[in-house]
Parts: sequence; C-alpha cells; structure tokens
Amino acid sequence: MVNIEEIKIKANAVSKQLQQGRKNKTISLKQAYDLLDEFMKIAKDLKKTDVDEEMTEELVWVIIEYLWISNNACLKWKRSKTHPTEQELKMIKRLSGKYSEIFSETKEQYPSIISDKLYLNLKEEEKSVEDFIKAEENYQKSPSDNGNDNGGNGTSNNDNSNSNDNANGSNGRGNNSSADNSELEKQIKDLQTRIKELENKQQQEPNSVDSQQAERKKARLERELEELERAKENNQKQRRQNYQNGKNEGNFPYGLVIGGGMVIFFLVVAVVFLWQKNRRKS
Repeated sequence: MVNIEEIKIKANAVSKQLQQGRKNKTISLKQAYDLLDEFMKIAKDLKKTDVDEEMTEELVWVIIEYLWISNNACLKWKRSKTHPTEQELKMIKRLSGKYSEIFSETKEQYPSIISDKLYLNLKEEEKSVEDFIKAEENYQKSPSDNGNDNGGNGTSNNDNSNSNDNANGSNGRGNNSSADNSELEKQIKDLQTRIKELENKQQQEPNSVDSQQAERKKARLERELEELERAKENNQKQRRQNYQNGKNEGNFPYGLVIGGGMVIFFLVVAVVFLWQKNRRKS
C-alpha cells in the first residue's frame, strides 16, 4: 500500500536537497540523478487518486530542480568547451521530451504552482537542454567534423540571455551594450530587493503556512537573478571581444540565438515508467 504522506515528505526533502545543492554549487549531476532515481522508485506505485494539487506541487518541484541542475551542467560544458561522458549524457536525456508536457499540464490544472514567468523560464531552460542534447549527439556521431571541440553547441538561451540585445551591442556600437547592461543592472537590483524582502518575511514568520510557497518563489527569483547575471557577464565579454576585433563583424564568433487532473497523473506515471524502463536498459 502506498504511503501518500511518505511520498510527499520524500518529494519535499528531495527538492530541498536539489535546491540547496544547486544554490551552493555543491551537487553534481550524478548526485542529483541518484536523488531523482531514488525518489522515482518510491513514486512508481502512485495511483491517479493520489495525485492531488499538493502532491502535484511536490512532484513538479523535484523535476524543476533537476531541470535547472541539468541545464547548469550543459552550460558548464559549453563554456569550458568540453563534453559530457556517455553516462552523463544519458542522465541529461532521461527526462528529455517530457518536461514540456508536465509543465504545461500542471500550469493548466494548477496555475498557482507554475506562474507565467516561471513557465517561460522553464521553457527556455528546457530548450537549452534539448538543444545541447541534439548538438552533443551530432558531435558524438562525427567528432572529427567538430574541429572547434565545443560539440557544435550553439550558445544556449540561458548562456546568452537577451542575445538579440547582445548582438546589437557586439557590432562595434558599445553604447548599445552599455545601455543593455544598465537595464540589466536595474533588473538585478530589483530582484535582489525582492529576494531580500522574502527572506525578511521568512525570518519574521518562520512557521507560517506560506513559508514553503515563499521559499519556492525565492528559488524562482534567484534563478532569474542567475540568468540576468549571466546575461550581464556575456555583454561584458562581448564588449571586450569587440574592443579586440574592432568593427570587423565578419570575424566575430556569434553564437546561435536560440531563441491534478487525470492528465497530470498519466504524465507522472509515464515519466516514472520511462524512468524505470530506461534505468533497466542502462
């Protein structure tokens, strides 16, 4: 017999471990994968009547954190122009193609779990991972054709946030890049203020029923902050590159701009089933 409360508690614990490890940069992809794998074993016996809004929220946040950690790993490989091992690529691919369905159906059934802004973030993160997988698969098929040793990976959505704006500033017109950074600075400060306000509220009401919601909202804001800081860093790198290359656009290495209902239950079951099936094949 499935212990629903045990699964909820386990899901909450796993999402917190993933979140803490991601924020502190102390968790590896392998560790995240093992945590998710352990949780999937427990969740495999869930029935449709077990997946209410509370259970959906716990399940979805485990998957969100794993997506974020996966994308962080992809961005790290791309920045260092290295490649994942075969096993690491399998870990990245394990939930490939399922994120969008899960997030879309969750948003439709329970909009309070996934806000519009979080949904857009998740779509970008998913696209970044999917693009990396495709590029890496192409590289592994014919590594000799990828002489730059970056796996043919185009710049991802998150590694090149606001890439259209960045491109405008990378054609020798430094003022545009400065303007971009000025706007990014404003957004960064605004997010830092909102995060600080949430932290103060949590300190004042540590046992509030809204504490967990506040923590997850803070996680989303912190993720947005990471993206803005990456975009700012990319702008600065591009400005330095422009300075070195002058106004020769043709030689500038532009990256590719990348741009609880029954359904949720079946999606969760499908993910768990595929997870177990792929795990046996591994």
